[in-house]
Amino acid sequence: MGRKHRPTRQLSKADRLARYRGRIESAKGFRQHEQYDDLWRRLNDLYRGKQIPPGLGDDDAFVVNVAFSTINIIGPSIAINYPHSTVTPLGPEQDDQAVIAEAVINYWWRKHKVLAPFQAGVKDFLIYGFGWIKEGWKFVEEAEENLDRKTAEYESQRSQADEFAAANPELAADLPSDNDILDTLDDEGRWDWKIVEDAPFVERVSPHDVFVDPEATSMQDLRWIAQRTMKTLDELEATDGYKKSSIKNLEPDSSLPDDWFTAKNRWSKEHDHDDVGRYTCWEFYDLVTGEMCVFTDEGDKFLVEPIEMPYAFGHPFTMLRNYDVPEQFYPMGELEALEPLQNELNLTRTAMFNDRKAFRRKHLYNPQAFDRVGREALESDADNVMVPVTGNIPLGEAIIPMPGQTPNPQLYSDSQLIEGDITQVTGINEYQRGALPEIRRTATEAAIIQDVANSRAADKLARVEWAIGEISKRMLQLAQQYLHEGQAARIVGRKGKPLHFFFEPSDIQGEFDFEVQGGSTRPKNEQARRQQAMEMLSALAPFGDPQLGLVNMQEVIAHALENGFDIADPQRFLGDGTPPQGGMGAPPEEMMEEAEPPIPEDDPNMEASFLDVSEAQLAGQVGLTL
Repeated sequence: MGRKHRPTRQLSKADRLARYRGRIESAKGFRQHEQYDDLWRRLNDLYRGKQIPPGLGDDDAFVVNVAFSTINIIGPSIAINYPHSTVTPLGPEQDDQAVIAEAVINYWWRKHKVLAPFQAGVKDFLIYGFGWIKEGWKFVEEAEENLDRKTAEYESQRSQADEFAAANPELAADLPSDNDILDTLDDEGRWDWKIVEDAPFVERVSPHDVFVDPEATSMQDLRWIAQRTMKTLDELEATDGYKKSSIKNLEPDSSLPDDWFTAKNRWSKEHDHDDVGRYTCWEFYDLVTGEMCVFTDEGDKFLVEPIEMPYAFGHPFTMLRNYDVPEQFYPMGELEALEPLQNELNLTRTAMFNDRKAFRRKHLYNPQAFDRVGREALESDADNVMVPVTGNIPLGEAIIPMPGQTPNPQLYSDSQLIEGDITQVTGINEYQRGALPEIRRTATEAAIIQDVANSRAADKLARVEWAIGEISKRMLQLAQQYLHEGQAARIVGRKGKPLHFFFEPSDIQGEFDFEVQGGSTRPKNEQARRQQAMEMLSALAPFGDPQLGLVNMQEVIAHALENGFDIADPQRFLGDGTPPQGGMGAPPEEMMEEAEPPIPEDDPNMEASFLDVSEAQLAGQVGLTL
């Protein structure tokens, strides 16, 4: 963290526990005062489409979920593919380790499925304005019984007992039986421990569950940070490192909501207390003292007493930040500025919806003028239906159309105005939403509009790529600190075939810079990729003369075929760079004469035009040496 940890004045464990709980309460009060949690819940509902205007029911409201489309246009454009990180050593003596570290990190993103929690964090980053990603190390061992070692130890003890019985027959009855020997075998000696998992983990943490120092304005001036988790009693008891004495006599501080239980299983909630009771646990990181601890809302003891932070890089949280607000710790997201416009659009569309319902045609009729048959005929959708009129009531008084209301045209223009405001606020144009513009634009105008949209996307992409680099760097630091034994990793070799290599923990030691290859997380545009490949070939072709030695055109062409056209093994299309010899090098004169096209007798100019082509020009066109 680049910060010197200094010890605080000595406090008892009870006083430190009370201090840390007080800091949590101050953070809760700050968020309640600023209404952050209420804002985040509204933004979540905005994305889900739960946007019913106040005072209206589901049948009377109409929702156009622009918030949903906005998030799902930006999200895939910046984080849809696995990233490719480039690792650069800080010292020249670590070049080999950097190559191995780069291959390992890029492989781990796929093997350990890091992209899924990262994409969830990116969605938080867009909706709420920030997202939390937590990194750590997971080490799991399983015991396997070594039957050979168990048998050998049993036979050794059995042999010793038999020898003793032969030498002391009067004591043979007191010697241990086979079952006695099996019971006394050394448990540790006959078990082998197998490493099941020895790898980093990356997970998304809910924005509601991370609490920070309320006086902080950025990640750089934090004094502490804490994560809230809800656990059952069984989970508390099964967690390694938690003090059993601290768990004893703990009472749950919350329970599952009553709404989650139907009348049929009320009994389960009331009687299965251990399953529905919840204990609020806090994983607290004191960034001033460089210590961490774990405690619950209730109880008078730590689950994990304050110890030095287990990770060399400090606390394990990476924050994705969207639009920073000066002097505020929490940034803004895409939906906070969109919320009032979304609500106004819903109200306008609801008014249009209800206005159209009021325009439905209705008729006023005299019930004495029609019997049941007549009313059914009036309500029928059939054409040319005869409607009988009873009595002597004049036809003009039997039924008349009810005056209708003309739809308000202003509502339609208001809706278009709001949609224009949404485009201006979000920066997402009609092209990105997959719609055709109402105004026909030239290619230059469309390109200008797209460039402006790309500039905003580039800013978000830069923030996302920074977070990827930070996560990758921490994954490698965790491996440098905790990796117990060598592992295998996979790379893509030539011809697109996967190659596996084995590395030891010492092979990835060192200090490195991580940089994400630009645009590697964005969706691939096949047409753009091929166009870039062709442009690269055109730009480098003048420098491809082997005598100049400036550009290796063999490698350039292979790169263009592989990255522009997805050809896994481009070398099979390329030669060795030397002119072909033999039959292809110098065609016999007979073959050249046969290859000459026939010249029509009625077109004497054809022969002249053909003969104007020199041998050098022809060789350049067909690639032959003449």
